[in-house]
Amino acid sequence: MRRMLAGLAVLLLVIGVTACGEARPAPEAEQEEAASRESGASTDDVAGTSRQVLVLGRSVMTGWIDHWGSEGSDTASLDGYTITFREIEGPPGIARSAADAIASAPAGSTVLFKFCFVDFNGGEYAGELDALMECVAIVADAADAAGTRLILGTALPRVEGETTQALVREHREFGRRIAEFAAERRDAGQAVMVLDLNAALADAEGALERGYAVSPDDSHLNDAAYDVLDTMLIKTLDDLD
Repeated sequence: MRRMLAGLAVLLLVIGVTACGEARPAPEAEQEEAASRESGASTDDVAGTSRQVLVLGRSVMTGWIDHWGSEGSDTASLDGYTITFREIEGPPGIARSAADAIASAPAGSTVLFKFCFVDFNGGEYAGELDALMECVAIVADAADAAGTRLILGTALPRVEGETTQALVREHREFGRRIAEFAAERRDAGQAVMVLDLNAALADAEGALERGYAVSPDDSHLNDAAYDVLDTMLIKTLDDLD
């Protein structure tokens, strides 16, 4: 009987030691991991914010997200980036509309903003460009307040039949102003890049390359044009990272 009691005592002691071992406080790393699981957060979630892109625009941007295979959705994927599209108003409400959309973008993500080709009219364009640049400043301020990076697109060229020398001059002047604006913002510490849509898509005369239009009399872009822009956009996003 004494032997049985002694054996039972040893067994209980082993069980007690094992149980205490399982109940020992977790190391700091294990505690952090447990807290992360409980909150639903992870390192991948935080790192993934930099791979999120909010694109703002109208018809050309709608065509671009369709090109990415959105199948009628407002989200798509591009080379590891998650793209979200928000349609915004045209001028004069474009800046307010864009700022409202940017306010909901997660800090650390990227915003792509561009005007539509119909927002540039040629002719006496100095006042028009002044107004457009005021919109750009409002958009940049909204991105800065939201803690997002910003990519600004230059002017989209139009098909040859809709292109005048005055329009080409306006496009080029806008490109110069955008580049200057982005450089000033970077000097001030803001992450702002330029996506030179015009340089990528215009021919030597400043019109949209014939192979990039949906038709000779429609300046909307086809898949060949979007393929070119995809390459530029991915490089710009990678440079921001």
